[in-house]
Amino acid sequence: MRLARTAGTPADGLCRPLADPVEVFIPSGSPTTYEAMRTDSFLYVEYADGEREFYEVRTDPFELDNTAGRLNRRQLARLHSELGALERCHRGKACWAAMHVAPLRLVAQASGRRH
Repeated sequence: MRLARTAGTPADGLCRPLADPVEVFIPSGSPTTYEAMRTDSFLYVEYADGEREFYEVRTDPFELDNTAGRLNRRQLARLHSELGALERCHRGKACWAAMHVAPLRLVAQASGRRH
């Protein structure tokens, strides 16, 4: 455990433990902005900083293996397009169409495994 004396050191002069070094500090108190879509087969996330996540939820239900790096450009473009369609829809047929995303073979191709 690391100890430190800070400007706010109590009057008793004792040092207090620093925050957990694994703890992530987000200055604004808000998480990074992102857009995401979840189906019964996968979760796809795009962050405002360009980071992407892709999880096959049937084989990775705890979302531990981010396979976004294994997607090819065509697959990423298609997911990005579908995510944009969801973001732009407001009601009716456009939303119904946006909620019916790419076929499952996209997921199988992403990881290089056959289902």
